[in-house]
This record gives sequence, structure tokens and C-alpha cells, in this order.
Amino acid sequence: MPFEIAINPTNLSVSGNAYILEGDSTEDFDRVPVGTIGKLVPTNYSVQRDQEIVVRFMWKTSGIFTAFLGGGKWTCDVLLEQMGGAETGVNPQASIGDAGIPNTYTVDVTLNKKTLSEGVYRFIARLRWSFASGKPGPIVGFHELGFVNVYED
Repeated sequence: MPFEIAINPTNLSVSGNAYILEGDSTEDFDRVPVGTIGKLVPTNYSVQRDQEIVVRFMWKTSGIFTAFLGGGKWTCDVLLEQMGGAETGVNPQASIGDAGIPNTYTVDVTLNKKTLSEGVYRFIARLRWSFASGKPGPIVGFHELGFVNVYED
């Protein structure tokens, strides 16, 4: 389910999505899925531990109330749950200021190589807006990205 937040769609709407990309493998095997070396590619949901994982958030704001978002901050983070009873303390995030006008945003949240141990993880992208003070605001959206198998070759 992509992000879709509508306070009142004619006054303020936030919509977008997130998706998983993976970087090059630095060890034995060639890249799978195949792509251009040095470029991120859409994941096949099976990632080697020596590959960077990036969750790309893309969203837009529209409506006359976008002015009220100005000075606030958007935080993108990835909630990870390891399947099989284990837990992970990993919660990568990135932030960007709001422009205060209808706008389109793109933010990458990166999990560095070897951050996750072997296993299957559920990925959930969360987009939150907060006031200039840092206090969380009333806008939040989630996008469930599915399961990713992380393995060591």
C-alpha cells in the first residue's frame, strides 16, 4: 500500500511510495539482478550481505494548506522486523525540510553493507512530518515493502 494521506484532499494531500534498491556485490558472485555496475537496481528481494540496500521514498504534497507545512521536517525511516523470532535494533532514517508549497520530494534511506545479519526481514517504509520544534505532527504514512532474504555468499 503506497503512502496516501489526505487531511481533506482539496486542502492538503500527501501521496507517494517507496521501493527497495540494491547496490553492487563486492565479493564472489556477479550482480543479480543484472544492472549497470555502480548503479542501484530494483531488488529481487534476495540480497547478499555485501550489498548496500537503499529504500527510496518519493512523495508529493498538494493543496492550499501546504503552506502550513513550511518550516517542518519530513523524516523517512525503515522499520525492520527479522522473521523467526529474532529482533533487530536497526532503524535507518533520513530527513528533509518541507518547502511550504506544493512540491515533490525524493529521499534515500541507506542500509550500509553488512548492516543486517543473515535472515529474512520484513521492510516497512514510514514517512512522518514534524513541526520545526521537532515535535511529531499529525501526518504519517506507511508502505509495506515485503520480505527480503539477506544471505552470505
